[in-house]
Amino acid sequence: MKLLEGKVAIVTGAGGGLGRSHALALAAEGAKIVVNDPGVSRDGSGSTHKMADAVVDEIRKAGGEAAANYDSVADGADRIVATAVEKFGRVDILVNNAGILRDKTIHNMTDDMWDLVIGVHLRGTFACTRAAARVMKEKGTGGRIINTTSVAGLKGNFGQSNYSAAKAGIYGFTLTSAMEFGKDGITVNAIAPLAKTRMTEDIDTIPAEYRPEEVSPVVVFLASDLAKDVTGRIIGVHGRHLFEYHMELTGGKEKKEAWTPAEISAFLHAPPEAAPAPAAAPSGGTSRIAAVFKALPAGFDAAKAEGWDTLMHFAITGAGDWTVEVKAKAVRVAEGKPSSPTCVITVDAETLQGMIDGKVKGDMAFMAGKLKATNVRDLGKFGKVFDFKKINAATASSAPASAPSAAPAAAKATVDVAALLQRMPGQFLPEKAAGFNGTLLFKADGSEAALEIKDKTCTVRAGVAAPTCTLTTDGATLAGILEGTIDGQKAFSEGKIKATHLPSWMKFRQVFKFEPEKGLHRSLIGRSYRAGAILIRPERLAAYDAVVGDAASPIFPVTVVKELFMKLLDDPDFNGDLSRMVHGEQVFTVHRPLKAWDLMSPRARVVGIEDKSSGQILSLGQRLYVEGELAVEMESRLFFRGESKGEKSAAAAPPPAKPPPTSTFTVAVAADHPARYAVVSGDTNPIHLDEKLAKSVGFRGVIMHGLGSLALVAAKLPKGLTRLSVRFAKPVYPGETLTTSVWRKGNALEFETANPAGEVVLANGSGILRA
Repeated sequence: MKLLEGKVAIVTGAGGGLGRSHALALAAEGAKIVVNDPGVSRDGSGSTHKMADAVVDEIRKAGGEAAANYDSVADGADRIVATAVEKFGRVDILVNNAGILRDKTIHNMTDDMWDLVIGVHLRGTFACTRAAARVMKEKGTGGRIINTTSVAGLKGNFGQSNYSAAKAGIYGFTLTSAMEFGKDGITVNAIAPLAKTRMTEDIDTIPAEYRPEEVSPVVVFLASDLAKDVTGRIIGVHGRHLFEYHMELTGGKEKKEAWTPAEISAFLHAPPEAAPAPAAAPSGGTSRIAAVFKALPAGFDAAKAEGWDTLMHFAITGAGDWTVEVKAKAVRVAEGKPSSPTCVITVDAETLQGMIDGKVKGDMAFMAGKLKATNVRDLGKFGKVFDFKKINAATASSAPASAPSAAPAAAKATVDVAALLQRMPGQFLPEKAAGFNGTLLFKADGSEAALEIKDKTCTVRAGVAAPTCTLTTDGATLAGILEGTIDGQKAFSEGKIKATHLPSWMKFRQVFKFEPEKGLHRSLIGRSYRAGAILIRPERLAAYDAVVGDAASPIFPVTVVKELFMKLLDDPDFNGDLSRMVHGEQVFTVHRPLKAWDLMSPRARVVGIEDKSSGQILSLGQRLYVEGELAVEMESRLFFRGESKGEKSAAAAPPPAKPPPTSTFTVAVAADHPARYAVVSGDTNPIHLDEKLAKSVGFRGVIMHGLGSLALVAAKLPKGLTRLSVRFAKPVYPGETLTTSVWRKGNALEFETANPAGEVVLANGSGILRA
């Protein structure tokens, strides 16, 4: 059976060039074709039926079915589509290809030149798309729409302002119509071809071998079921060179205050950051990895290895096996496997290389399942004891002279001074500040903030008009001084930091402790993260609901914010230990449930960081907007367990006795539920999938996702919840039957869920029902 057997396709502008090639290619795959072409010249003048009729004859002689239409796409879209319905009964495929040229510089372009080109290209694409999509929707069989944009519209071209504007409009129209038609099963894509045709015959820069026939296979693909999941894409085709266009954004720079014109000028005139040179392929495939292992002793910190003895086996796909032994604050590295390792680390060479070069975060690789360890504590300790910056420097200094590389331009360090100073009030020594009141303004890398010391208290200020002392330095030096890794007085004597008032500088060094920040960095508080718009496809929603046994589960929204969490975890200032992170609490506020075909935009913000005796809690607030309106608010409280010091916490007071519940119910957790929930939620943390790893971090086996357990329980709670909150008290294991007790009063309810041993696994549950 041919790829497009039984399908009906309309190709506009199909009397020659690309359109003719597309029509013949679609027909060769079994499609019935409406060949549209009014037979105009390149500039849109004149008309003849000969061009369309000739292509129809070609298709029929080859054994295909075709019909001609001679309308202009600018004003005859409905008649073009009606031809397909009258002749063949339906429309499955629309290829918007028709176009004309009226090239002039803007000074010399007339209104008619502008209107004619915009009318054929942009209005014609809109009108034909609208007419065809209405028929496709009415038939209920979906469809394929392929538009034609151009490098002129995506990059601009001298003398073609009308054509460029039309093609740029088609680019935006393609993306928007792909969003709108998705719910009707209609895909919309665009091609940006470069080929030698009647339209381009006088452009010498287009090679003669760039034939239309090289472009048409892309159209056939996009028209077929091979592309049923491809929509909103812009495919470039230059001869046999296939690529994809993306809108690009630079990293940019953000200020806390409004930009001034002078600052904008400096920003826009600054030289662009050089793209990092691609890493050279390791000679022999393993030499770079081998060099790193041999250089491990150069990055070994004996003091941090106090009390840690380990025998680690690194099993590296594509780079062999290595042994790293740490014993009595000494390190030994050897090629090959150890006989009885205390920890086996499995990783591929590419991921390891990325970690070594600082391009891949170890935590992210671990969460993605690319980095595995039989003893996660050893893996975490390894990352603290070995300094990869020093190891990289050692491998660079030992690189063979026969392979020189250009030194990269030094990048200017940037820092948020206010974020650096946020933790200083916690390291303030008030007893040493007696009698000292003053304001210290710190300036580094174009950023500034102040510490105000008054009456034995310390406060961070965004800025001050008349500081007692202004300290000027670079971001790296300031961070090093605050972390205690740089001697402040030595930096001062070397001129790396300058102070306008020497007594205040000296007092500053006395009234603070300078030591590395422990735990989560306070600079994360208030930081915001954005993710791209997400179309809620019905099959995704249905798959989630099927796994948790609930129609329109109120827990589903957590599955669409994975990218926000990844942005938090990938933040350079995020230093939480993921192997010690558990989901502590979750709060939902539902303004309106997410539905199939919603176009949802997620946003997140770090609400706060709270210290506990047993660790820290990071609260991440998330907001989900649908077409600009707030649909769902969530807050995830992530608990990072602290290092145990062996002491026992005081026994908590027993909770007050509760009255008998108004109702109870049970849910069974299937043995394969963690694996199935991982698929529909996107949460592939190995503690839910890898039994050995789960046991290595203290669990008795793989555990259920906390939100997965909550979803099972929420499926049996009353419908119409507008608010839902819960604390995840203990892990849930597959195979367990959970019992939930509910206390309801009016439209408010409380609940808790216990495991078979009677231990509460979901605590402090509460909900508000829609009135």
